[in-house]
Amino acid sequence: MLKKLSRYLAVLSLCAIVITMLFMMGMVYGGQGESVSGNISTDTTWTLANSPYYVSGHVTVDSGVTLTIEPGVVVKFAESRALAVYGTLDAQGTSTDKIYFTDYRDDEAGGDTN
Repeated sequence: MLKKLSRYLAVLSLCAIVITMLFMMGMVYGGQGESVSGNISTDTTWTLANSPYYVSGHVTVDSGVTLTIEPGVVVKFAESRALAVYGTLDAQGTSTDKIYFTDYRDDEAGGDTN
């Protein structure tokens, strides 16, 4: 009985670890948006069509490179993740199409709900 319980708990723990890893990698976000992480080494545009963007790991914009974020895009950060810009960040929203940088748990673009 104890062996079965130990095996069950091990499998349950493994499942929890896998789900957590998938979540942090941006694979469990309801199938919408795009997960981003790592270095951006060529000019890149984050488009409204692919929004929201989930920063699942640190993102670095290299020197001499431009990251353009279109108006209306939502960028959601996983806990303790960051966007470091050594090149250029071109993020120009409008009064009607703001660009939001927020927490991944945010259900409303403008503020955290959790």
